[in-house]
Amino acid sequence: MKSNMDKLVQVASKIRTPLALAGITVIVLYAIYRQVLLLDIFDNIGANSTFLLLQSILDRLFWLALISIFLGVLSYLIVFFLGRKPSSLSSNTDLLDSTLDPYDSPYEQKQNLRRNIIGPKQEILNGKIEIDEIHASQYHFPTIDFKFQNTGSATAFLWKFAIIILHCEIDVTPVLKFEASVRDELLIVTVNNTGWGAAQNCDIQVSEKALNKLLPSSTRTFLGTINGGETRTILELNRNQMDDAEFLLLCQEFVRLEEQYDRQMRSTYDSQEALFGIKLDTLRVRWTCTDENGRYLQNEQEVRHSFDVYFALTLAGFTKLYHAIERAHPCIVESDTTYIVMIDPSEREQELTYSISRKIPSGDVERFHIMLGAAKSCNLLVQFRFYIDKTKTIESTKFSVNIWNPQKPWIAGRYEDGKQLKRKIKELEGESRSDRLSSWDEQRKQRKLENLQKQASNYPFIEPLKE
Repeated sequence: MKSNMDKLVQVASKIRTPLALAGITVIVLYAIYRQVLLLDIFDNIGANSTFLLLQSILDRLFWLALISIFLGVLSYLIVFFLGRKPSSLSSNTDLLDSTLDPYDSPYEQKQNLRRNIIGPKQEILNGKIEIDEIHASQYHFPTIDFKFQNTGSATAFLWKFAIIILHCEIDVTPVLKFEASVRDELLIVTVNNTGWGAAQNCDIQVSEKALNKLLPSSTRTFLGTINGGETRTILELNRNQMDDAEFLLLCQEFVRLEEQYDRQMRSTYDSQEALFGIKLDTLRVRWTCTDENGRYLQNEQEVRHSFDVYFALTLAGFTKLYHAIERAHPCIVESDTTYIVMIDPSEREQELTYSISRKIPSGDVERFHIMLGAAKSCNLLVQFRFYIDKTKTIESTKFSVNIWNPQKPWIAGRYEDGKQLKRKIKELEGESRSDRLSSWDEQRKQRKLENLQKQASNYPFIEPLKE
């Protein structure tokens, strides 16, 4: 049936113009002949049969013209209605933007002329903030925010994405974390290298206002190598190492240490003999070293200790005292749909693909996140590829990503490759209005909701990054 219709359309398209022209020509000739015959210039031709003959010829000529015009118009209509093919529906999807989401992780993004550069914030690199202490963020690894727009006439189906690792190199930069404790009147300083490479030729010096007067710099200094993942005691300071003259001068500044106990803790120590001494300021270390690639590194940072204690120097030596500090409760910021990608940094080049199922309606915008993590600290050059409908692929710009993951297995262990995480603003709104929440819970939920609403207000765009 369709073949016959096609043939009809082809024939109609070929004859429509000749028929129309023929009909118009005959009509014009008919009108001319008729007007000529009506002129009073001819002799009487005689019988009535002659008139009827002429009239019959002219009538047939007229009807022939009408039929030609009708067939010409019909051919035009056939070609117009039957020959017109319905316009096909198709999607037209573009990647509007791909950038680091600054609300999701303690990472920042910078741009140069060639590519986007993503790395941990400077406070983390300087050791001022531990990456596992970033309570205002949900993820410990960077999340890339992708925004697509479909300007076509049909719904687009995004069914797979791939991450192409163009280059991967494990970061062997040593990460030194220092901690202080007191045992048997000794002040003990330990160092833990959580990096993936050794800290060679270390020169580590501990400083504090009182200790700087009492102890020579050589006593407060450690020289040596700290291997990756190694924890080592580098200093054990005691009363016998101190300068006696300076110690006697310092004794004049001793106070009753029990007066600094918190009220909740004081009852525990009421029965004990009063202690006199001086509270030590926060210990700091200044260190230098070289990594396995020969790079020279240096930094200055605080020596950490338990949050509810402080150290003091007494006549007998060092002691540890307790005080109450209000614990800071983490505030976890929820995120949009986030796909988890965990890289194996031991492979320099690789391509990982993940199946997803997302629809982008005609004229609409789609947004989701991809978290990029690794089992070890590493430097990556990556590019994302997205598969849409049957044949279309879209590639993102290239990203230079510095993954910061020191030797803390629980960080990488909490993320499973290929999983996806979601957030639900409506549920948080309900929780924030609940009268059953404690005051702290209410504040935490409210902070969550405010952060989510801040991000959602700019959907599908986020605020520009500040340098």
